[in-house]
Amino acid sequence: MKKRIWLAIGVLVVVAALVEFIVTKIHANQDAAALAEQLRLARAEGLPTTGQEFAASIQTAAPAENAGPLYKGLQAMFRTAEETPTGKLDPVQLQLDVLFHPSPKSLTRARTFLADRKKILDAVDRATALPKCWFDRDWSIGPAAVPFTEFAFMKGAAKLLALRASLAAAENRPADALADFARLRVLARHAACEPTIISIMVGRAIDAIALQALAECALACPSERRGFDDALSSQVGSLAAPNLKDEHREDLVDMLSLIDLCATPEGRKKVGIREEDIGAAARIFPMLLSQPKARIEIVKEERVIWDALDLPPKQASPIIRGATQRRDMALLAFPVAAQIYDMLGSGEEPTPLDRLNAWQAEKERYTAVAKALSGPAIPRSIRTSDLSSPYDGKALSYRFDGRQIVVTVSGLENALKIPPDKAFAKPREGAGR
Repeated sequence: MKKRIWLAIGVLVVVAALVEFIVTKIHANQDAAALAEQLRLARAEGLPTTGQEFAASIQTAAPAENAGPLYKGLQAMFRTAEETPTGKLDPVQLQLDVLFHPSPKSLTRARTFLADRKKILDAVDRATALPKCWFDRDWSIGPAAVPFTEFAFMKGAAKLLALRASLAAAENRPADALADFARLRVLARHAACEPTIISIMVGRAIDAIALQALAECALACPSERRGFDDALSSQVGSLAAPNLKDEHREDLVDMLSLIDLCATPEGRKKVGIREEDIGAAARIFPMLLSQPKARIEIVKEERVIWDALDLPPKQASPIIRGATQRRDMALLAFPVAAQIYDMLGSGEEPTPLDRLNAWQAEKERYTAVAKALSGPAIPRSIRTSDLSSPYDGKALSYRFDGRQIVVTVSGLENALKIPPDKAFAKPREGAGR
């Protein structure tokens, strides 16, 4: 009798285990099918789902027309330049010195600084003479693990070009100065060659360097003001509105690849996570949350964001905000990836309306500056009723006190100052006037 009871219990245990296995397998297959369908829909909508698909969205270039390898070589040149006697000098301060504190010593200091960086400038001159830029990166490892070292040095090169242009302006060589400003525009376009937020933002940062320096040259060199102001007006007019889909094209690939990287010690090492930095959440959350279902939710919400980018910004922003919150909740099923994603970000992501407003505000500010610099004399005030803040519609505020232009946009914390306040600091020894 006892044997039959134990045998029955054993059979029931086996059957229960078998049923659980079958149910688990069915659910796993359902989750896999649901994820595959979400990924299929994402691809059909133009949203890359793998590194290879993302790589296919980037324009390639033949060796003879590609500036990418030249920019890759800048890092070693900058390191060599840092070892020269001028290694610790700030190119932005040198630029302000030659324009607003001109003296034989300040001009000589700038010339020496640039001479010590001749190899960098020669490489940039060659690069900006080429039509395309392609870095041929290995996107298969995922954007989160791809190094973008070139961009910091391209931005550094932009400051050198702005200094060389300003020195040429101070030496009454406007044609040479304007040629360097034209190179800066190419450099900005090259920097923005990839549909990633870092690439696009570095391109915009280089545009900002050029705009500031152009305005400063126009202010400091009245005899050549018209030429610099024409170039400034041209560049302001060509500032394109943000391409929001390019800025977000990497997002899904980035998140999925980050999840996969953070699943192994080797992958975590690639993204800079030490094993001792992994907290208890990495063990607890996967037990509480379904990772297969979380993947499905992440792809689904990224598709919502991608689709909303085609809507008017005011309509898109709340949709994207809600989808982002749901996506980030799903990402908690992968706590290490969530930790890295949070570290890579810088607070709340800007909405389409935020991005459009920031671009419009920048364009309006420099339009006001270009208007003020368009005549032989810089006016103390100008009419700004046609230039309004994108944040609240109020007219821009402009003033000129005889040495500095200040343009304020309601809704922005910082005013645009041409030149910046640091130009009026006490000149360094020997700079003089």
